Amino acid sequence: VATLGLRAAVVGGKIYVIGGWRASGVTNAVLIYDPSSNTWTSRASMPTARTDLAVAVVAGKIFALGGAGPDSLDSVEIYNPVANAWTSGESLPMPRSPVAAAAIDGMIYVVGGGDSTHLRLDPTTNTWQTLAPVPTSRSNPVAEAVAGRLYLIGGWPVAGDANKNEVYTLPVASTPVVTVVASFEPASIQPVLNAFVDQTHFIAAFRQENNLWDYMLDCTVLGNCPLVAIIPNPGLMKELAQRGALRPLDPVIP
Repeated sequence: VATLGLRAAVVGGKIYVIGGWRASGVTNAVLIYDPSSNTWTSRASMPTARTDLAVAVVAGKIFALGGAGPDSLDSVEIYNPVANAWTSGESLPMPRSPVAAAAIDGMIYVVGGGDSTHLRLDPTTNTWQTLAPVPTSRSNPVAEAVAGRLYLIGGWPVAGDANKNEVYTLPVASTPVVTVVASFEPASIQPVLNAFVDQTHFIAAFRQENNLWDYMLDCTVLGNCPLVAIIPNPGLMKELAQRGALRPLDPVIP
């Protein structure tokens, strides 16, 4: 079916196509395209029909944010591909459309909507935060995350050129690490971590892209830090490496 204003997200190697506008009006349809079999499949419809929405993926779930149906929406709905079911999320602080979003380190950044508003959703706490405004007010841009940075490209500007490419860099926290609250994965890394427990100036650092504990952070370089910590921000990893605080564990980890 010919559709405009739809959005797509990738989970598990499949492309999920969500919402949009058809000749019959705004739709809540959800379709999956499987490249391996070159087939389309219908899935559970979104509770709210919407077009010009934003989508982002966190922890294997697809967040559908804002859009129009036909009026601008503030609602957020979350699709679980495993359960093939939708649940309600924390609504945007204000209606947003046409809008774009990208996920960085488990947070969802929302931009566009016809002004300079820049919002961040923490799905673990269901809270929104207003961040530094976008330099160029615009609607319907493209937003993508690369190496811990948010790229905002094109769209319809309120004023000026439509060819802007602006980059938002996440601020580096004053404390360079965050204490791990989850169990250590994979289990084979546990003995390596145990070897460093008695060396209070060392902690383990985590590189999110490959799901491996593969760096050791030398706190004698940084000063004070916890025994074991997680560093999820690639930009912060780069800064720590430049400061000489990261040491590869590759020779140690099987």
